[in-house]
Amino acid sequence: MKEKLESRYGYFMISSIIYGFFFTFCLYRNLHGITLPFWVAGTLVYFILAFRQLELKIKKDTVFYAAAALLLGISSVLTDDLFLHFFNMAGILLLLGVSLLHQMYEERKWGFGRFIMNISTFFWDIMESIALPFSQTGKFFKKKSGQENKKLKYVLLGILIALPLFLIVVLMLVSADRIFYEMVSKALSYIRIDMNIVFIICMIFLGIILIYAAVGGLVNYRLKEDQPACKNQEPIIAITFTSILCAVYLIFCGIQVVYLFAQGVTGLPGDFTYAEYARRGFFELLFVSILNFAMVIICNTFFRDHKALKVLLTIISVCNYILIASSIYRMILYVAVYHLTYLRVLVLWFLILLAFFMAGALICVYRSKFRLFFYCMIVLTIGYLGFSFARPDYLIANYNLAHMEVMHIDDIHYLMNSLSDDAAPAIAKLDPENIEGASRVYSDAFSFDAQQTRKMEFYDYFYKLDEKYQSSWRKYNFSEHKAQIAAVQYLEKHEEDKKLLKTDFN
Repeated sequence: MKEKLESRYGYFMISSIIYGFFFTFCLYRNLHGITLPFWVAGTLVYFILAFRQLELKIKKDTVFYAAAALLLGISSVLTDDLFLHFFNMAGILLLLGVSLLHQMYEERKWGFGRFIMNISTFFWDIMESIALPFSQTGKFFKKKSGQENKKLKYVLLGILIALPLFLIVVLMLVSADRIFYEMVSKALSYIRIDMNIVFIICMIFLGIILIYAAVGGLVNYRLKEDQPACKNQEPIIAITFTSILCAVYLIFCGIQVVYLFAQGVTGLPGDFTYAEYARRGFFELLFVSILNFAMVIICNTFFRDHKALKVLLTIISVCNYILIASSIYRMILYVAVYHLTYLRVLVLWFLILLAFFMAGALICVYRSKFRLFFYCMIVLTIGYLGFSFARPDYLIANYNLAHMEVMHIDDIHYLMNSLSDDAAPAIAKLDPENIEGASRVYSDAFSFDAQQTRKMEFYDYFYKLDEKYQSSWRKYNFSEHKAQIAAVQYLEKHEEDKKLLKTDFN
């Protein structure tokens, strides 16, 4: 496979150069604009053409990974959430990596751990292949010339030696003589370097090197396709520690069913508030749920089959569902009183995802050939796509505003300052006159009454929002555009607030 890459150097280098320009056009200072899904599509096209050059047939499952990566790119254009932007990009790279591995290897025999190890090795191979375009370019020109031009080699070596010496000598002489310093300063003043051009050139080279290195890492072909025999540990060890844990879980889960789920809110201990009850138990249960998922996978991977062990792992899995349900219920109790935040939504989403992961782990207990990693990838991809397209910031703002009996300015501060501009259309529906409290920022700086401070804070928020988005079509983002429309409509509707505030300033 390496020989095919080297023999088709001309094609891969030219296509990589074209990709480098395309990569820069789409992503230069623009990681969530309209060009992002086009970059994903362009990258997929590059690899499809590369597979043809390497005489590889596109496999069926690759279509799923490619479609999911493209949907993540579209999702980034629909939100202003930086958290989603980061994980969308990470998800795109992960899906591309998994799809490339799927193309090159028969990974059906890989277990969960082997898949994690191999995908990590693949990304490491890409890093190791960064020098590949340079080495293959050198070989290409060496073949073309027929013999190495030694004189040119010596000239280039001399230039490389001269560069650091030149800089050191000039710096010393500049500090030694004032006239020489002024002469050098005057000469440098005529040299104007636009840093944008420098960054663009660097990004073009980065795109060329990374895409060529990705192909190089792909054809390295050093991953082991066979799953090593590791299911050889004595099952009595696992039976012993899982039986002890099962006893603890059964007692705890019995308490949850009888006390928490049966009595609900009225069953809360008298000394506990909602916050204390939910938070004190929630994170511990979340940790134990993740631990149980890992334990079932480890026991099923490393210990020999045994009926008693399968029964115990099944009991742990069922108990884990009760722990997950308890965690979700505790969080619902908390949200019912204190409303939603980004972290609470994220945790609820993860718990639902963990329940699906647990189902896959339980299937593995009885079906050893079940492709757990592939199953988890599908669940994670679909679950994350749903989370990303839902635009959680907008949902949080809508939910909180609909369920707050009394809205205080501090609650609005969270929506304005802690959430992304996805929340702006929901905030724009509010009227500052229907909110309680005074804005501390403006009441401390000016002698306004509480209502005026609220009006000023709202007007200032939407004014800055309107001024914020004055970018080119390349950086167009649907959510930012929607937020700007909401800002313009709010400013037009509350034009009198601007006049009032100007009067107060005077």
